[in-house]
Amino acid sequence: MALSKLNDFENSCAAYEKAIELGDDVVTRLNFAITLYNNDEQEKAREHFLAFERLVAEEGGAGSEALAADLEIGAKREQLRAVLL
Repeated sequence: MALSKLNDFENSCAAYEKAIELGDDVVTRLNFAITLYNNDEQEKAREHFLAFERLVAEEGGAGSEALAADLEIGAKREQLRAVLL
């Protein structure tokens, strides 16, 4: 996320891809989708958002706990759902 905030889109994407390769999780997928959307990569953002949604469904409790624990995550999820789906 730091690279995204520094407007280093290319390296930000590389970091997200490496993080997913090392261990896919709901927060990484959601943040990657947000970064892609904010940089006008809607189709890729949609792909990662759908992967996020699949992870939430697969992880059940773990995904739901992360969403419940952080209201900002839930709000971002709803915002992305509204513009991507």
